[in-house]
Amino acid sequence: MSDQDKIILYDIPSRLTPMAWSPNTWKARYVLNHKRLPYETVWVPYTEIASLWAELGLEPITDGSIPFTTFLPVISVPPKDGRGPRTAVAESFNIALYVSLFPSSSYLFSSSSLLSLPLIEFDARYLDRAFPETPRVIPPHTAALHSAFIQALSTTLFVPLRPIMIPQIPLVLADPLGAAYFTRTREKTFFAPAVTSSSGGSGGVKLAEVSPRGSEKRKADMENAKKALQALDRIFKANQGEQEQGETNKEGKSMDGWIMGSVGPTFADFAIGAIFRWIQSVEDVVLVPDGPIGEAEKGELWSLIRSIDEGRWAKYAERFREWEQVI
Repeated sequence: MSDQDKIILYDIPSRLTPMAWSPNTWKARYVLNHKRLPYETVWVPYTEIASLWAELGLEPITDGSIPFTTFLPVISVPPKDGRGPRTAVAESFNIALYVSLFPSSSYLFSSSSLLSLPLIEFDARYLDRAFPETPRVIPPHTAALHSAFIQALSTTLFVPLRPIMIPQIPLVLADPLGAAYFTRTREKTFFAPAVTSSSGGSGGVKLAEVSPRGSEKRKADMENAKKALQALDRIFKANQGEQEQGETNKEGKSMDGWIMGSVGPTFADFAIGAIFRWIQSVEDVVLVPDGPIGEAEKGELWSLIRSIDEGRWAKYAERFREWEQVI
């Protein structure tokens, strides 16, 4: 298969090996790998995302519904018949409807979103419709439930993790300009209202001051993270009694523990798995200027995740390994 026949997943490069780190683009990668769709990754630094959107014919979101007018992931899908332009797909609940009506065009329709709403849910819905021969990740008649779950996950889990995780990201980004852009925009967008810089300068909050290791603020953030994970555990436990222990799918793989049981992994599972993959990739890095990435001591957040809820989350995260190829 030639590269022209492959889906392109646009992702943000890092200094890690493999380079993938973003929870939003990990969701897209999980979906593509689970569906076994041929694709390749094209790495786009933060400072080049806006020009990529222009190149793909996507209109920036300027209505204020989300904090950034352009973002990744974006996927570019070739026409099935080999003729006509590619379809560029970015975030919006209605995008699947638009691209199904006009499959040869690029569309982005913005609806109101939470600031931290994961951005690949609707790409997944498009892929379900465009490639019906592949495993569905949003089963029939569950799009509304998935939308509600993703929004709840964003506020219940992602927001409590943000003070611990966001300050780590500039350490792993591949280019200094991208790291500076990320630092500047996230200090302004996520933390400025809640944290006051001790420097007293006019530059506002510094990411390093958001949740320093060993501080009382970090202790409080870790406790919030623990409560968030326990709340998620209660959601999973609502499935108890709904399926037989040891239930398997047609390929003989266990369906125990997925959020929809025997239906198998759905987008809701991939959204959670992507957050765990993000933590494992980013939490334990130390910055060596102009040098290799090193590992810090064992991450306190991942240690917490592994230890609570009877080890549920460590076992759950392990199940995503078969879809973690970075192509």
